[in-house]
This record gives sequence, C-alpha cells and structure tokens, in this order.
Amino acid sequence: MPQRDADQLEQEVEAILAGRGHYGTYAGGPTPMGQFAGEGITWIGSPGITASVGAFIRGVRDRLAAGAICVIPALRYSSEEGEGQHTFFYRVDLLGPAWREEGLIVGGCTDYSGEGQHGKELAEHYLTHVLGLPLATRPASYLIELLVEAHMEGKGGATMPTT
Repeated sequence: MPQRDADQLEQEVEAILAGRGHYGTYAGGPTPMGQFAGEGITWIGSPGITASVGAFIRGVRDRLAAGAICVIPALRYSSEEGEGQHTFFYRVDLLGPAWREEGLIVGGCTDYSGEGQHGKELAEHYLTHVLGLPLATRPASYLIELLVEAHMEGKGGATMPTT
C-alpha cells in the first residue's frame, strides 16, 4: 500500500482545515462520550468511519483557536486485528478555558486498508508534524478501560455512538 509523502499529507491537512474535499466536509462529530475522572471525553465521528479524522482535525484546530492548549503526549491506541493488522484510535487531551480538560478521540484508522491507512497517515501527520506533539502508543485495552470506567461512574451516561 503506497504511503503519501509529507508534502501530500500537508496539502491534505490544509484542505481539511479549509473545509474542502471528502475529509474536509465530513460532519460526523463531535459525539459526546460522557465523563472520565471529572474530565470530558468527546468521541469525534464514528469509530469505523475514516473520514471522522477530518472532523477530529478540525475539532482540535477549533479548540486551539479558542484558547485551549494541548496536553502532551498525544495518544495512539492500537488493537491487533490479525497478523500484522491493526486498528488505531487517536486521542488528544486539551486544556481549555477555566482549566477544563477535554479528551478528543477518533477511530477509523488502520495499517491494512487503503482508506484506513490514509486516515492513520493524516492523523499522525497532523498530530506530530503540524502540532509537533510526541505520539505515545498504548494498547486499545487502555481506551476500553477509560470508556467503561466513564460509563460505570455514570458521569454523563457515556455511550458508544452507533454506526
């Protein structure tokens, strides 16, 4: 599967931020996901729709423009789907007005399908090259535990969005 070079990814991120193209016009989010440890969790788009990456990129940009700052590192949750095949979810924690923390999460990224690979490349380029954030990898079980705990605490009634 051919990977895009940094210039191509930069142009695509610029198009997304300008609201152009398939990823730039996808309006799949945000979907509130409830609360975790008193802090907000927002799932952007739908876990299985790669175009959600566009809404994630615009959501992060909009919060930064409103004065939020990124908490480092950005997180990549990885789930093995088969031998050498992974699904990825990305999370950026932002500290906004009045020191309110919000975690933005997006899925739909893989290392084994064309569309999913494209989303992975765009998400990672935006986080590491555009925002300059380090990217730490954690197993998807960490994300599952976070969502289950948020649901069990009953803070905001966390539910998974349906596709």
